[in-house]
Amino acid sequence: MSDQSDELTGPDLTKGIEISSVGPGQLIGGHAFGEPVLLAHVEPNWFAVGGKCTHYGAPLAEGILVSETIRCPWHHACFELHNGAASCAPALNDLSSYDVVIENNIVRVARKRDPGQLKGEAHRIRASRAPDHVLFEDNPVTGPKSVVILGAGAAGNACAEMLRREAYRGPITLVDPDPDRPE
Repeated sequence: MSDQSDELTGPDLTKGIEISSVGPGQLIGGHAFGEPVLLAHVEPNWFAVGGKCTHYGAPLAEGILVSETIRCPWHHACFELHNGAASCAPALNDLSSYDVVIENNIVRVARKRDPGQLKGEAHRIRASRAPDHVLFEDNPVTGPKSVVILGAGAAGNACAEMLRREAYRGPITLVDPDPDRPE
């Protein structure tokens, strides 16, 4: 199911490509700095993030672009193009994100961003999409004092991970009758 090849394909995005060759809403799979990279044009913006899904390695250039989010073609994990943040299970890890530069009608990937650089931005993006009763960063999270998740498989684990990513700090209990469940 997974192509284990580490061979880089597509254009070298550090050298750039002509703007006219990429239409709005188009995804370009290429590489930069020895890694697969996805270049996306969401008018008027350009984004560059890691080119493979962190869940199972699917090529994100074959994914679905929804606004400024890329959805994995295999298992539908979602990532924010602004900063590579995993925003929907089954992805638990963020994508790398890159600076994009436009010069002389050429769009190119300039550098890989520091993973902690956009952490505050990720919280602001999530907070702006959250219900009014959910507060982020230094504010306490209102809502239940604890959460019980029935099932400790992939979906249950992803649910617990996403609660933590979204700043829930109360106790989380996973209940599963499987003797091989995670502890």
